[in-house]
Amino acid sequence: MNFEKWMQRAAALVDGSAWLLMVPCLLVWYFFDPLGMQVVVLWLTHLPVVVGVTIILSRIVFPDIKLSELIADVRGGNVAAAVVVAGLLVFVGLLVLTAAGWAK
Repeated sequence: MNFEKWMQRAAALVDGSAWLLMVPCLLVWYFFDPLGMQVVVLWLTHLPVVVGVTIILSRIVFPDIKLSELIADVRGGNVAAAVVVAGLLVFVGLLVLTAAGWAK
């Protein structure tokens, strides 16, 4: 992955609209339930690890599936590629839910 793609992904971390939603709520939450807020923030630090492991597992299970190539085929109208993409997304989503539940 090249540097420009990394920068596009990193730009999501400084999105003003997301922070505008989160910061006031976190401040209010901190004053009413600081322990609960700490638990949620701690859980949010675990979630990227769970998702990273899930991505690695999906690439081990389906090594021949290249999502970027399939997306291009889907945009071209390939229904079979769309079914494979949908199946992969369902698999990864269920794997994330399972891993998150197990980690809890």
